[in-house]
Amino acid sequence: MTRRGSMKILRIVCLVCGFLSLTSVGRAEEAFKLKVAMNYEGHYLEPLDRTFRVQGTYPTSFQVIVVNISSSPASQTFYEDASSQGYSSISFEITDENGNSNVIRKKRDPRASETVSSTYMRQGEKRVFDINLDEDTWENAFKLQKQGSRKFRVRAIYDNNGREIYSEYYALEVIDPSGAQGTQESNKKDAAGVAPVLISK
Repeated sequence: MTRRGSMKILRIVCLVCGFLSLTSVGRAEEAFKLKVAMNYEGHYLEPLDRTFRVQGTYPTSFQVIVVNISSSPASQTFYEDASSQGYSSISFEITDENGNSNVIRKKRDPRASETVSSTYMRQGEKRVFDINLDEDTWENAFKLQKQGSRKFRVRAIYDNNGREIYSEYYALEVIDPSGAQGTQESNKKDAAGVAPVLISK
């Protein structure tokens, strides 16, 4: 084979590899984003630095939000456990300041159907889950806090029919209500009008 022929084959191989690389990048694009928001002065907000400070105990009422962030105008398939309207698909990984970890998830009713339903979410559309955290319906809800932990690293997970969607990690600090002075300074808003650290009372 001539040198010219070898160079031509090499160019073709490079073009094919480049195409396959672009295709795999396109396939790897995440269709959904998961975030957590807490009620702050009547509005559910995600702090800019993903830090939550709460008084006395974990926040028991907050929201998990799934957003279709795909660049494609085509709707994306979103799955929900039919018996729980998707709540059984939500879990939280939590690690305390000492490295102890557990997973908080919805307790399953053994009699409930395991049917999965699907819907389509348009670009920019969101699905909001109102979470009311309690020990009767959520496994390991306050396990680490009962062991004395006060600082945590947490992320939410949504099981979209076998494909997991992860939130960013959030910092969670439980502060003693009696020592919660100075919260006005922590609650000062930035130029965009959003508190960088949210404190739940």
